[in-house]
Amino acid sequence: MDKDRSSSTLSDALDRLANDKDIYVRWAMAHNPATVPEALLQLAYDEDWRVREAVADNPSAPTNLLVALDNDESWQVRRAIAINTNTPPKTLEYLAKDEYMHVRFWVARNPHTPPDVLIELSTDENAIVRFEARKNKSTPTDVSTETTKTLESGILI
Repeated sequence: MDKDRSSSTLSDALDRLANDKDIYVRWAMAHNPATVPEALLQLAYDEDWRVREAVADNPSAPTNLLVALDNDESWQVRRAIAINTNTPPKTLEYLAKDEYMHVRFWVARNPHTPPDVLIELSTDENAIVRFEARKNKSTPTDVSTETTKTLESGILI
């Protein structure tokens, strides 16, 4: 088979899979790290939040795609972006202000969250978010010592 025909066939197959009626076919494709960026881009705008979440969770998702999804209507998609270690620091900063504590929790746990964002999260209204922010290895020492005090006292502050 010649190269042009082969790439055309592959492109057609990926397009068919990305538009499959079965959500689990689209989810599997979105979740697969070997899926090409063009197909991930198409899947990022899927009507089902579970497919968009799989794209956001994909370690091969291009950073511009993660940035584009950072205001998705589904908090599960935003949470997956916060978990993804390829998420740019500016996007993590944006997600640190999310209304859902599950999103802020994962921003606090992400090893690439900037220290100034972790300092802000260390005073979050939610005790679990505060605790995770203080535990993050990127958190400045003076802030992270609060975690040690918390563990010693047994009280989550």
